[in-house]
Amino acid sequence: MKRHYTLSGILLMAFLFATSYIAIGQQANPYLSFDNGIQQFTDHMSTLPARETDNGGEEFYKIGFTFPGAAVANTTVNGTGYQYLHIEGFAKMGQIGAPALPAHNEVIAMPPGATAQISIVNSTYYEYDGYMIHPTLEPARDTYGAPEPEFWIDENIYNKNEFFPKDIVEVTNIMLLRGIPLAVTQIRPVQFNPVTGKIRVYTQIEFRLEYKGSNT
Repeated sequence: MKRHYTLSGILLMAFLFATSYIAIGQQANPYLSFDNGIQQFTDHMSTLPARETDNGGEEFYKIGFTFPGAAVANTTVNGTGYQYLHIEGFAKMGQIGAPALPAHNEVIAMPPGATAQISIVNSTYYEYDGYMIHPTLEPARDTYGAPEPEFWIDENIYNKNEFFPKDIVEVTNIMLLRGIPLAVTQIRPVQFNPVTGKIRVYTQIEFRLEYKGSNT
């Protein structure tokens, strides 16, 4: 007996397959609860942080993040195990050879003539051992037949007995748009000590971007 499939039916099956594949792939990875440690994914778990803001007018802009956890992806390079930590809505720090840790940029408009100063209002973290975070590699070239990016570790960072990055919130750039300064502010909820293999994960980061020396 022949089966006849409508276009809508085929699209529905493709959608269900794709969503099931994504869910299975996510749940196959361990889930690092920032306050409870490694667990297996369940349907109620999420890595999406909550975000709150407070506009202080001409004086400051406050942002608060609450982080539930991260998905852990394990990989092996030259016999050494490495991890990626994935947080929904967050990319990775882009310094080549440095740990590829989650990061998110906020672009905040400031009053004309103002400079930016970061003030950490509140932060809470937990620490976990046994990690070796994979380094950030050169971007892959979008050319047919191009080789994969070369694996490279910045030994100056990975041989230091200290947490990277130093700052969990940092203004990485100031841009001007029609005379308005825009502060590119990077939030980094995970720090990593390559020598001890310890990660420091933040369940809460609340900071103020304070405007100094504005013309208003």
